[in-house]
Amino acid sequence: MPYPTPGEAPLTGMPWTGVQWSLLIIGFLGYIWAMTTYSLPIGEASMAAALVGLLLERGGTIRVPAFLALFGAWVVWGALGYLGSPYPSAVMDTLDNLWRVWMIALVCVNVLRTRERFRFFLFFFLGAYALYPVRGTLFNYVGGYRTFGRALWNYTFSNPNDLAAVTLLMLSLCAAIYIREPKGWPKLAALAGLFMLPAVILLTQSRGAFIALAVFGLFLIAGQKRKARAIVAVVAVAAVAAMFAPSSLWVRIGGLANVTDTQNLQTVDKEGSAEQRFEIWKVAGKIIREHPVSGIGVGAYPAAHTQYATGSEFNPTARGARDTHSTYLNVLAETGAVGLVLFVMMLGAVLSLAERIRRRSHDLLPASSQQILFLEIGLVGYLMAGIFGSFAKISFLYIHMAILWAAVELTRRELGDQGRASR
Repeated sequence: MPYPTPGEAPLTGMPWTGVQWSLLIIGFLGYIWAMTTYSLPIGEASMAAALVGLLLERGGTIRVPAFLALFGAWVVWGALGYLGSPYPSAVMDTLDNLWRVWMIALVCVNVLRTRERFRFFLFFFLGAYALYPVRGTLFNYVGGYRTFGRALWNYTFSNPNDLAAVTLLMLSLCAAIYIREPKGWPKLAALAGLFMLPAVILLTQSRGAFIALAVFGLFLIAGQKRKARAIVAVVAVAAVAAMFAPSSLWVRIGGLANVTDTQNLQTVDKEGSAEQRFEIWKVAGKIIREHPVSGIGVGAYPAAHTQYATGSEFNPTARGARDTHSTYLNVLAETGAVGLVLFVMMLGAVLSLAERIRRRSHDLLPASSQQILFLEIGLVGYLMAGIFGSFAKISFLYIHMAILWAAVELTRRELGDQGRASR
């Protein structure tokens, strides 16, 4: 693992040391606590306070990065699609939620202007996730509250696939904390998370997340100078996490060997989810062909699927208000080709910027560069898992992009400070 160079200011004290408190950050932290833990009904009030705090905050203009502008354009395109959608009620509900998520991301990029705030926010966010979704998932699993043997919690996390995908993002935050924290209990807590979060992912038995987790490890190894040491670390984490994995996980993973034969998908898993997903994708394909440009309306897919799946060309297992089980098919079916282009451009904007700054800071600011790498890998893993799950409307995705962008901006500013100091 890299250590801060003389030009890279080391972190000192506790995670809350030096935090500049204001209505903006207090409101935002209240919202994050509410959306992550569901323990207090303070989400709307906290967000309102954060937005007022944003207008009152000193220290610069309101920041609207390119990815956030593209996110806004995607939502606007969805709003235009409302005019022609046969499912206006579903579209309006989704648009209301997406605008809220856009404002959350806007607040996030403006809260995280300093290294002290950035550090404390990661610690706070992970603490909330550990205390509620992670703890609740483990208690549920031990207590026998599962679905087909798969771990889950409540609310947003009541779907094992969604729980696994979000946990991938949180795993990258955990690695980002570990790489920068000085010795002490916060670093040890992050280290514990690096072992516990992969175990939670395996308990969900999400095959998409399992593949994404493997890619996470490969990218992590590829991004290290000392690859032998990185391999040992990844293998150690994998070995400990595998100890928690139920035997049914390996049966589900082994069934993937039959996934190339679409005529015998019933052999992939005993609950028939692979066969059903393939039928759902066929229904999504028909919807996309009939609405290629603007889609059937953002958030309207379940209603459209209910109608289309009754066709005689589809297996009855696909019937009902189903989800696409694919982020990209979902975006394409609901917002058309234009919407998919905007969505991909949004992701590309933040990832390309992050990779560019990561490479520039590789030698001068190695720990910051590694922190960006881990956040990038988390986003890439989430997007890979999104091939098999619909994750485009989960707020954690946009908060993660805001966190990644903030890390990049802090590193870019520190690079500029180094350049001026060397003159």
